[in-house]
Amino acid sequence: MSSNVDGATVSISGLTYGGTPLEPRRITAGSHTVSVIKQGFRPAILGVDMPPGIVTDVLVQLDPAN
Repeated sequence: MSSNVDGATVSISGLTYGGTPLEPRRITAGSHTVSVIKQGFRPAILGVDMPPGIVTDVLVQLDPAN
């Protein structure tokens, strides 16, 4: 998981995984809700379909809150 802002908190299906940039993690295949948040920026919330056995990199753009 990557973002244009380092240190943004990444949650996948309600579980917090750490900050961006985030190393690849084993995630159950299927549909997941991904949220990326950092103070001073609008939260990014998106749906992602994770295929089985494939590493998927997701790039998220955070926009300033003001």
